[in-house]
Amino acid sequence: MKVILKNSFYIPAFLIGLGMKENLADALTALMFLMVLDTITGIMKSAIIYGGRSIKSTIITAGVASKTIVLAVPLAIIIMGKGIGIDLTDYLYGVVSIFIVAETYSVLGNVYAARVKKDIQEFDVISFTIKKIRATLLNLLTRNK
Repeated sequence: MKVILKNSFYIPAFLIGLGMKENLADALTALMFLMVLDTITGIMKSAIIYGGRSIKSTIITAGVASKTIVLAVPLAIIIMGKGIGIDLTDYLYGVVSIFIVAETYSVLGNVYAARVKKDIQEFDVISFTIKKIRATLLNLLTRNK
């Protein structure tokens, strides 16, 4: 986990190197920090509600892998935009902003659940957003033909 966290800080530098606006790289850095915070608060919530034995490395690994894959979405959009000559920076900033709100919502949900010692059902904003991004990009690409 420490290696993943350490190496994840290279992502904003790489994205700035791709010509992305610096404030978007800052937003991605904030997203990464929130993802780490969400993972930590999720572990703490699980320990408080279900006990320390409920914390399994396979679950943590799956969560970290899932969050890493989510970070691939903005990277793929930026590379696609560069490749086809469309500036998607504003669109991408909106997507990252939605992810930031979703991660913050999840952190707050974890803290609340730990506080009341009861698991709560969360709406998966990130999965919903990824579906919408895919549909929007498909529409954008078919419209430009």
